[in-house]
Amino acid sequence: MIHWLFYSPQGFDVLLLLGTGLGIVIYLLPSLLSWAAGSPRSGLIAMNVLLGWTLVFWLVAFIWAIRLWANGPSEPESERHTDRRREPRLG
Repeated sequence: MIHWLFYSPQGFDVLLLLGTGLGIVIYLLPSLLSWAAGSPRSGLIAMNVLLGWTLVFWLVAFIWAIRLWANGPSEPESERHTDRRREPRLG
């Protein structure tokens, strides 16, 4: 099995697919952590996807996601942007 994996063209394809999948998961780790924490932030996800190829912005997104994870889930964005002080007037 190990010989087949390392010394055959099909084994190389399997290793290539596994390596690519692992690379994508590591690249999107900040976005996945944010989503798993229950508070996905569009800014974090955009920074991770668009600028994550630079190590600096990936680290910033990773630290941001870890801080979100540590703080726990937040209220949904739909509730965050509503103004609760104003009530509709009847009549």
